[in-house]
Amino acid sequence: AKWFEEAHSLNVELITDFTNYRDTAKQTLNNIFLHPTFNYHGDNFQVKVGVNLASHEDEFSFFPDVEVSVNVLENVLTAFAGIEGTLYKNNFQNLSNYNPFILPRLELRNTSYNHFFGGIKGEYQGIDYHAQIGYKNTNDLALYLSNADTVPQFNVVYDTVSIFTISGSLSLPLLENLEIIGSFAQHVYSTSSQDKAWHLPSLELNVEARYKMMEDRLTIKGNLFAENGVPFLRMDGTSENLNALLDINAGAEFQFTDNIGGFIQVNNLLDNKRQRWRYYPIMGINGVVGLTAKF
Repeated sequence: AKWFEEAHSLNVELITDFTNYRDTAKQTLNNIFLHPTFNYHGDNFQVKVGVNLASHEDEFSFFPDVEVSVNVLENVLTAFAGIEGTLYKNNFQNLSNYNPFILPRLELRNTSYNHFFGGIKGEYQGIDYHAQIGYKNTNDLALYLSNADTVPQFNVVYDTVSIFTISGSLSLPLLENLEIIGSFAQHVYSTSSQDKAWHLPSLELNVEARYKMMEDRLTIKGNLFAENGVPFLRMDGTSENLNALLDINAGAEFQFTDNIGGFIQVNNLLDNKRQRWRYYPIMGINGVVGLTAKF
């Protein structure tokens, strides 16, 4: 990074990402990124201009990285808009972290996308908010189709998908020690080859409440998470949706000393047995108790 007038910066990132994967055959997926950006800070606005140059198997892709934000009302309302893009690597680690039931025999690919976005954000009387509308055109987005084996697993299929998203977040301090944090996202998928975006959620809602007492040594929290039933493809070629999720959790954290703390967490109080992945219901009501230590 190089700074100009202690306000503007020129940043250059060089990123290398190499993957070597072997099942019955050997696959490699190697990406190199050169990412220069220039950030200009004015009195009431900021501008970032850059490019993300990606190299994969001697093929070069250029993705813009541009964002403009304008302070409409100081610290209260900021409007922003931009475009960004990159290559996202679909290797076995990334895919299995998202879906632990995938087949190990898969084709490694990059998902390339450009993301156009705009929205508003700010803070008013302690309330932080963020609202955004975005459009993302993706090539080779990973979708998941269940197979017909005795032990069901998922094949990874790729498709060109356009995604329109409305999202937002809100942090609301109701009392001196009580804070409500919420976020939501609504996605609309337009697929090219597949009928639907298999096993990808469209609606996600998360609300969390935190209450602190005893000089912030004790924190009581509750969480509500909701998600629509994801679409899946039946063996007869018809599509259907799995059940929706409504998950309520509660817990508490207590700091005995500056270094030692304890916690208790009870999850899925409604005992929802929803299937996030077909044939695999989530765990019912469950809990965990533990200690934390920091030095």
